[in-house]
Amino acid sequence: MNIINDDNFTDINEKQGLILIDFWGTWCNPCERLSPIIEQLEQNYGMIKFYKANIEENLKLRKQFRIMSLPTILFIQNGKTVERLSDFREYEELEILIKKYI
Repeated sequence: MNIINDDNFTDINEKQGLILIDFWGTWCNPCERLSPIIEQLEQNYGMIKFYKANIEENLKLRKQFRIMSLPTILFIQNGKTVERLSDFREYEELEILIKKYI
C-alpha cells in the first residue's frame, strides 16, 4: 500500500486512471477493520492505484478533501473525485464501485 502525504499528493493526483485513497487515523477502530479489506482489493485489482493517508499527519489533505469522519475512502478518476464513502465498508460494496469505474 502506497502512502500519500501533503508533499507528494500533487504528483499522485496527476496520474491517469482510477485511484483509491483510504483516509485513516491511528485511533480509528473501523479504519483498522477496513485496512485488510483495502489490502485484499489492492491484490485483486492491481491496475488501480491504492493509497493511504493518515489525517493526523496530513492536515493539508484533510482540509483539501474536507475529511470530517473516518474512515473516508475517495475514488479519484483522472484527477476528479467520482465517489466519496464515509464509514466502514465491506469488500463486496467496494468491489462493486471499483468495477463501475474500471
